[in-house]
Amino acid sequence: MDSEQPPHSVFDTILPVRRRGNLRSQLAFDHPKRELNVYSEMVPCTQRLADLTWKPKGVILSGGPYSVYEQDAPHVDPAFLELGVPILGICYGIQELAYRLDKANLPEGFHTIATTANSEYAGIAHETKPIYGIQFHPEVTHTPDGTHLLKNFAVDICGAAQNWTMAKFVDQEITRIRKLVGETDHVLGAVSGGVDSTVASKLMKEAIGDRFHAVLVNNGCMRLNECEQVHETLGKHLGINLTVVDASKQFLDALKGVTDPERKRKIIGGKFIDVFEAEALKIEAGVKHTGAKVKWFLQGTLYPGEPED
Repeated sequence: MDSEQPPHSVFDTILPVRRRGNLRSQLAFDHPKRELNVYSEMVPCTQRLADLTWKPKGVILSGGPYSVYEQDAPHVDPAFLELGVPILGICYGIQELAYRLDKANLPEGFHTIATTANSEYAGIAHETKPIYGIQFHPEVTHTPDGTHLLKNFAVDICGAAQNWTMAKFVDQEITRIRKLVGETDHVLGAVSGGVDSTVASKLMKEAIGDRFHAVLVNNGCMRLNECEQVHETLGKHLGINLTVVDASKQFLDALKGVTDPERKRKIIGGKFIDVFEAEALKIEAGVKHTGAKVKWFLQGTLYPGEPED
């Protein structure tokens, strides 16, 4: 695999189109990769096809909490329907297909492939084109054979190869980080010992070594011996360049006598910024003596939070 190329140039790619406010859009994005080893890249429903520089193997129009008849309902670029690749509309996505092609009836050229007691059009398909719509969510775990249905679409209909793996993702991300950060810049990041920041820190460590500076702030509210355990795991076992700041007294003094949860949250958040910034200045000063600079900040997050982060 050529790690210098973007993933969609290396892997057959399914393109889920995300609707704002729809949590299941993320499942439609994750499912092909997690369950089928098929690479996918999610784009917002505002994506214009003319601005897309590559052609996917197939398109998934995700659901959303809207009616296609609402004035501000999100609609995809109709050019996607003329792209010439298989399309699967899920829930709102099937309504989008019908709205784009015939606002009042089952569009010409389509026929029903599934019904339920509550829906005459639980599934529809075009008679000659690989365009499908379903009025349920195959990406959720409680849908029987949902993964099988998505495999039928992504692999059998779109022809996408099942060759995306986490190992390939790691290799590609390490290469991307090295190219982005360069050979001399340093990176700073706050860690907690949780999965998000630990995975991000390990990737950064593998990419640029000790030029990544991880900072763990002990706020006095951690579990018994948790700070020591995080230090052991990240610093010793994973070899991450870790600085531990014991600011527990500062936090506990600031929280003394405070009972309102929201006030506690704001106090902890504000104090964390103060402590972290003070430590960051020390690290930056040390790096400056080497002739380099701290130019990047690492944030670890779950992918479902990516659209908001």
